[in-house]
Amino acid sequence: MKLLVLTNLFPPHAVGGYEAACEDFVRSFHADDVSVLTTSYGLQQPDERDGVLRVLPNVFGTWPSGPLHLPRGFRRFFMRETFRITRYWIRRIRPDLCYIWNLGHLSLGPLYAARASRLPVVYHLEDHWLPDTVYHPNRMIQASKRWLGAPAIFGGNVGAIFVSAYLRRSYASLDFSFRRSRVVPNGIDLAGYSQKVYSKPAGAPLRLLFAGRVVPEKGLDVLLAALSLAKANAPGALQLTVAGPGPAQYVESLQAMAGGQSLPVSWLGRVGRKEMTALYRDHDLLAVPSVWDEPFGLVAIEAMASGTPVVAADSGGLAEIVAHGTSGLLVPRSNAAALLEALLTFVNRPALLEAMGRDARARVEADFDLVRSAAEARRFIGDLAGA
Repeated sequence: MKLLVLTNLFPPHAVGGYEAACEDFVRSFHADDVSVLTTSYGLQQPDERDGVLRVLPNVFGTWPSGPLHLPRGFRRFFMRETFRITRYWIRRIRPDLCYIWNLGHLSLGPLYAARASRLPVVYHLEDHWLPDTVYHPNRMIQASKRWLGAPAIFGGNVGAIFVSAYLRRSYASLDFSFRRSRVVPNGIDLAGYSQKVYSKPAGAPLRLLFAGRVVPEKGLDVLLAALSLAKANAPGALQLTVAGPGPAQYVESLQAMAGGQSLPVSWLGRVGRKEMTALYRDHDLLAVPSVWDEPFGLVAIEAMASGTPVVAADSGGLAEIVAHGTSGLLVPRSNAAALLEALLTFVNRPALLEAMGRDARARVEADFDLVRSAAEARRFIGDLAGA
């Protein structure tokens, strides 16, 4: 089958989990002829090589470290250039199906191009970009955008893959229900992760890892507040490594907060995906203190595959990944005291860390294997294209 993947970001010029998952899935479709149409984000000029067409306009500027250059007004809903470029490549490639991962801030232009070509469409939904595109604070304008977008979003041979049951319920609550849909969790290549041998020295601080974008919704400020509480209640018990990029001003504000209180925090900035595997193995726990409903949480399964338990907010898709009391602990979000209590559960308890680490690895092997997830997504695509 000939597939055209539409997405706003694609590795290595990417910043988050869904982009990594997109690459993992499409690279797993070995028997298919796959082309990826994406933006020129991270490049000085458009580029076409190795089946990745980085030719759509870069609306992201230098985000997340620098300012965004997002379209305004109606262009957030429809951009003529994204429609025109997508239509050109559809006519040139002649795909059997358009596989859409994320068009956030690119408008519905590429969708209209796909529908105008009468192609089957499968969404692979990892966040709320689709309802966000048609949202407007003015109800009349929002209703108009929904009415104008409906033919592209729902009409004809369209299906949707959701990364979590939570996300499918969320879309349904917003009246984005698809006739054909399936929940397919993200997976990882287990060959790249091995079960670590636990070797924490007696009395050493518990080594915590925060991995991901340093933005407000990820809740790093809550984790720092928990470390601040630990100074009074359990001095010297915890130390934290932060791995991930973020807007400079926000990151600097958190660094100033941690520095002003002399909190034990190391800041690594952006870390490559291969280097992250070593970080997971070198730390005792991964903390995912998100203050919003994470649709999934790729870093959680990466850490678990390394035998590292996870302490995460009990919301969104994270609650479908971390088995409370087995592969980690779930805590109420935005609650620094509850987060600290969960973290301190593991202090000076290497046997608990080791046992939960084994269970975490087993859970990933059972439920989050990339080969199995990609095969399920490919069957769904094939069934819809055949229809």
